[in-house]
Amino acid sequence: MKLNPEIVANIMGAPLENVEQFWPNIVAALEERGRNKLSFQVAILATIGVETGKFKPVVEAFWLPESKRKAYCFKMYDIGGNRAYKARELGNLKPGDGFRYCGRGFVQITGRANYKTYGDKLGVDLEGNPDLALDPGVAGAVLVEYMIDHGIDVWAARAFGIDRVKYSEERCLKKIRRLVNGGLNHYPKFKRLFKAFKQAAIA
Repeated sequence: MKLNPEIVANIMGAPLENVEQFWPNIVAALEERGRNKLSFQVAILATIGVETGKFKPVVEAFWLPESKRKAYCFKMYDIGGNRAYKARELGNLKPGDGFRYCGRGFVQITGRANYKTYGDKLGVDLEGNPDLALDPGVAGAVLVEYMIDHGIDVWAARAFGIDRVKYSEERCLKKIRRLVNGGLNHYPKFKRLFKAFKQAAIA
């Protein structure tokens, strides 16, 4: 493992014990899917660095007390909240689904439909037990599936210049960030981490 836990923790500024617990599961999921390329590892690590920072799967708005988190998720994702259209889009059709299927994991899958989709892909009952998305093995596997579904491996290879189609690194990195985030939130940090991990990977 060229990007070993010590290197990852040092570049990301994450607790080593978290990296040691979760990174091997992510690498195992990459191996299982036949996608364990250094370029893809780098894109995943840079994404984790901006999405969770401390290298562990999280629950959306985890910094809030539970009562306030429930209120936030109700407003954002529940069929009775302020964005019923978003609730329907996410498959949250029953009262309480907004909180039950709030974001979890490294990229925080959200909504009953996404929990069902990724649960079905992995053969895990995420819809029935959404907290499984925080389990080390499941969180890693969901992350890898999500990144593959969004074509991150393809754009990571292009960012490394190892794809037959040539694009600038900047274009590739912005594309990766938009595919994960929907925009360019925290892009400067993502770019810095990507370059640091890339340098470590090819050294």
